[in-house]
Amino acid sequence: MQETLGTLLRRAREGKKMSLEKLSEVSGVPLHPLVLFEEDRFLNDVSEAYALAYLRKIAQYLEISGESIRSLYFEARSNTTHHTKEDDHRGVEKKERLLFFSRDVGLTLLVLGIVFWLLGYQAYNYFRLPSLVILSPEDNAIRMEREIEIRGKTEQGVLVKINNEAVQIDRNEFQYRYFLTPGVNILDIVAERRFGKKLHIRRIVMYNP
Repeated sequence: MQETLGTLLRRAREGKKMSLEKLSEVSGVPLHPLVLFEEDRFLNDVSEAYALAYLRKIAQYLEISGESIRSLYFEARSNTTHHTKEDDHRGVEKKERLLFFSRDVGLTLLVLGIVFWLLGYQAYNYFRLPSLVILSPEDNAIRMEREIEIRGKTEQGVLVKINNEAVQIDRNEFQYRYFLTPGVNILDIVAERRFGKKLHIRRIVMYNP
């Protein structure tokens, strides 16, 4: 197994029977970089110049060849950079997968939301009474002419029947001519939705010729 910078430093320090704390004290190198060096790890915020300066001091007190320690440092640094780039690449791939997953989930939730809204709207219209307003004639009206005009308003998608006869609706309004018979005339006006509820309005008209 090839010796690394960390194993070289640890072997030399232990050969001197020196602890990390003692090496830090005599060399003036902070304890944290010493630990990282022996574990073959490097701080990203420590520049190469500082790292080499630390290693020169360590090599001096541990009596290690400066050239050997520099060579192992640059080799370790190169491997660390390579692994970091691979990790960054994997991190980018992971973020992209999460982005695509989030987008797919978002689209799925949007489609489900639209479907549930449409179902809710259909259910609302099914249980809601249709709109129907009779403008004329008024209830209990008395007419002397035989022909009257029944006028009213409704809403889109509603069928209107007068005495079981469907009437034509234009822009949610309807007009229907009706011929009265002498005496009491009962007008049953019904607004109904397809497969939905019905609304009944009754008008009584007295025809007195």
